[in-house]
This record gives sequence, structure tokens and C-alpha cells, in this order.
Amino acid sequence: MPQQKSKKAVVATVNYAGYEFPGLKLPDGRYAIAVSQVVELFQRTNGGFQFAKDHANRDIKYLLGKDFQFAKSASEINPKKVNILTLEQFGELVFHVAFRGNEVAKAILKASVTTTIEQAFDIAFEGKRSLKEYNTRLNVRVESIVNRRILTNAIDKYIKDHLEEVSANYIKWIHKNTSDTINRIVFGRSAKKLREAWSCKEVRDALKTEELIIIANLERLAATLIEEHDYEPLSAVKEAGNKMLIKQIER
Repeated sequence: MPQQKSKKAVVATVNYAGYEFPGLKLPDGRYAIAVSQVVELFQRTNGGFQFAKDHANRDIKYLLGKDFQFAKSASEINPKKVNILTLEQFGELVFHVAFRGNEVAKAILKASVTTTIEQAFDIAFEGKRSLKEYNTRLNVRVESIVNRRILTNAIDKYIKDHLEEVSANYIKWIHKNTSDTINRIVFGRSAKKLREAWSCKEVRDALKTEELIIIANLERLAATLIEEHDYEPLSAVKEAGNKMLIKQIER
């Protein structure tokens, strides 16, 4: 008697955009993600849209349209069938959630598009990079975007908490001055000078993976100093640079 194929999904740990979660391979060969994992992924932010507690299925159906119906699947680690999204459905959901301001979704969308285009160019120009290298770059891009938002939110909270102490001019320029201070710590030049030197519109788009990592770590530490120790933002960035013993990068 021929062996029957399992009707349960196979489970493997997926590392995508810096997040690890159980991915599913369905009996028909398609890949999918359990809705619970999707919700957990998008909840890792304090900015923009988040799914209502205990009503994630309802929210997802609303975002994906009135004709959308969940598929269900059991898996190797869960004999009970749960709601799942195929990768195509997940991609569509990322777009809708990003459009509503969710920072994780926006970071994934931006970083994924850039990485995919890079892959196409690598093929055209016979560039050779491993899948691991692409994944590392994607992870770092998402982490960089999320950490930048964390710092921005921390600065906004500092302004709100110290509104009577700071001037209108301070409020107007603090975000730009913070970015320039970071660039001067890491590269010794302002964003304007870097754009001129690198012939780019956005400094972050021209950064190498290792440079993105340094800046992301600096921004996260600076945000922590602002939120937990009430550092003034520019002082927080400078202190973060000192603590990390950053040496200026020349290129």
C-alpha cells in the first residue's frame, strides 16, 4: 500500500527581517504563517496600527477584504487546526498594516523592496552574494528603521515632558541636529556633507551593513538614555557614542 502524505504542516524556524518565528510548509508545498505569529510580529512596535486584542482575526479579514477566508492547518507541533496566511496573503497584509502606520510593517516593506531590487541587480551584473548575506542585510535594514523610530519617539516624549523648558527653535531642529550628531560621531561629517561625498539623496540608503549596525545600536542606546534616565537627546547621542567607543569611519 502506498504511503499516504501527511495532512499536517511541517514546521521550521524562519529568520526574517531580524525576527524568528515558526514557519509552515503545507502538504501541497506552499509556505504559510500562523495568524498568531503574524500578530506577534506586528505587535513589536509602539508606533502606528496594532491588532485589537482578541480580535486579530476580525481585523485581518477587514484588511484583506470581504471575500477573504482563512485557511486552516494542523502542524507537527499542534494537532489542532489554526488560522494561517499564505506568503502571498502575508505580503498583502504587510502592505495594509504599513499603510496604517505600523512601524515594523513599514520597515519590512521598505527593506524587502530594496533587498529584492539588489538581488535583481546582482543577477544582472553577475554579483555573487549568498542567501545568508541577503538575509543579514534585510535584518539590519529593518532593525535600523525600527531603532530610528524608537529614537524619534523618545525625542518626541522628551519634548512633551520638557515643553516648558525648550524653545520653539529647539523643537524645530532637534531631530535634524540629532541625526547630524550621529553622523558626525560615526563619520565625522554632517548628513549634507555625506550626501555630497557619496552622491546620494538619503545617507542611510548608502550605508554598508556594518555601518547600519553601528548606527542602529547607537540610536537604541541613545533612546534608552532618554527614556530611562531623562537625558537631553543630543547629550544622549554623545554619551551613547562614548559608551560604545565608536571610532570614526573614513570612506
